[in-house]
Amino acid sequence: NQEQNFTTAHSPIFYISYFFLNKIFFSNEDMLRLFNLHISLLIPFIFYKILKKKFKKKNKNFLFLLSLIIFLSPYFRSSAVWITNDNLALLFFCSSIYLFIKGKYELDNKFINYLYSFFLLVLASYIRQHYALFIIIYFLQCYRDLKLNKVLYILGFCILLSIPALKYYILYFESN
Repeated sequence: NQEQNFTTAHSPIFYISYFFLNKIFFSNEDMLRLFNLHISLLIPFIFYKILKKKFKKKNKNFLFLLSLIIFLSPYFRSSAVWITNDNLALLFFCSSIYLFIKGKYELDNKFINYLYSFFLLVLASYIRQHYALFIIIYFLQCYRDLKLNKVLYILGFCILLSIPALKYYILYFESN
């Protein structure tokens, strides 16, 4: 009698969101795949906006062509058709980077942009845990750009958002 351990790469948040989207599309998997495909199409667009914000003096046509390189990735294309968590997490992560860069270079609403970028980074981390490491880079930049009370506010906000993940990992390690 061998005991088998089955693990999954998907987080519970992915399964919950998939469940609700499946209910919205009346359990029609083809419509759900079409929806996922269209959501995935936002990634190159946001990547273009990131490039445009970061490299303001470069040719916009070149940056647009550079952003289309994403479509050459078979991993991206297969994740768009077969509903995986990769593109959804990448969408949140790219949106987070865009708002982070916007907060870094624009003086207006710097704190709000940073706060939204942390929120989107936490969402990306809930879907794919690999993105959680970027929070260190974000905090270092916030520490340089913001006053201490706002950095502490963002830290408290992130701790509040991480409570469900901490509870999940405590239960996970207790059961395994």
